[in-house]
Amino acid sequence: MASLQVTAKPPSTPAPPATPAIPKPATQTATQKTARILKTALFSEIVHIKVGKELKDFGVHKDLICYHSPYFKAAFNSGFEEAKTGIMKLPETNTKVFELFVHWLYTQVLWSKDDDKEEKRTALETMMDLHLFADMIRAVSLMNQSITALRDLSDAGSVVPTQTFARVWKNTTENSPIRRLIIDWMIWEVNSDVFERNPNSFPHDLLLAAMTASRKAIRAFQHEHRSTIKKPLLIESNYHVSEDTKEAV
Repeated sequence: MASLQVTAKPPSTPAPPATPAIPKPATQTATQKTARILKTALFSEIVHIKVGKELKDFGVHKDLICYHSPYFKAAFNSGFEEAKTGIMKLPETNTKVFELFVHWLYTQVLWSKDDDKEEKRTALETMMDLHLFADMIRAVSLMNQSITALRDLSDAGSVVPTQTFARVWKNTTENSPIRRLIIDWMIWEVNSDVFERNPNSFPHDLLLAAMTASRKAIRAFQHEHRSTIKKPLLIESNYHVSEDTKEAV
């Protein structure tokens, strides 16, 4: 009877001791990071922005305004005169808009839900101009928060700031998020009698863009056989810009 041969397995190599996991630092929320920046910035020097025709003086903490705006960061941290004197002049900027900007810098709040309808209407106009200002100074967080405020104010007051459309359209670029908001407002919220009463109040290319967007919405409805079309105004991210490029602090 043939003997059964068994090949022994080589002794197993002991497993190396487990490396203890290094805990990852907790990720800060946007609110926590803003609070930390504000707390630190309050110890920085004061710079002065002179705004409007009367050059009204606003004193703000340098680190705070520079954190939120690459525009001011470049001005106050370079070889420009502003860096030497700590003073910048913005004669073309509306003082109410800048007051709201400064209020936002220190509170991150743009409007109150307790405002009445007329106050909301006025706030809407100022908020449109604030968004233009935020675009100019490249304050991405403010751009997004002003868009959110515009949508909320419009819904709360049941009003659309059509009187600002021409000015905002003129001062923005083709891919501006607020242009997308204006187009969607025109399609979904503005009554047709507004166009009949004020036929010359809207730029030709704005009307053309709104017409093109309307046609796309109709085609989507026809193609997908949907009984309803989802309003883009319900999706806030449609009008936000990415904050990923914001410098880490």
